[in-house]
Amino acid sequence: PAPARLTPLKAAAEPDYNTILGAIVAISGVVAGVGLLVWTEKQGDRNAQTNNAQPCVECAGRKVNPCQVCKGTGTNPVFKDRDEPCEFCDAKGTVECENCFGSGVQPRFLERYSPEDFMD
Repeated sequence: PAPARLTPLKAAAEPDYNTILGAIVAISGVVAGVGLLVWTEKQGDRNAQTNNAQPCVECAGRKVNPCQVCKGTGTNPVFKDRDEPCEFCDAKGTVECENCFGSGVQPRFLERYSPEDFMD
């Protein structure tokens, strides 16, 4: 006997192997994408719960850096003969670390910068 012929309507209604495989791949991609987002969020939450104890890379945990104007002397380098105090560091010879803001702990990247820092 001759094989049964499918009418065009029946042929369109029956999914073939490629259609089923494409649907499986699409669903798997969506599940993997959502799973990756959930995992990333959980890692961020876990990271926020841990204490950051890494010493600041700029001041090595000292909380201050030598004054860049007077090089730590506390006197104004422009008027060396008059022994005037440095106005940048208030004659202390040190300034608060600009990286850790005087905490001595290395800030995490997202705590150190805000989105407004990158806007024009």
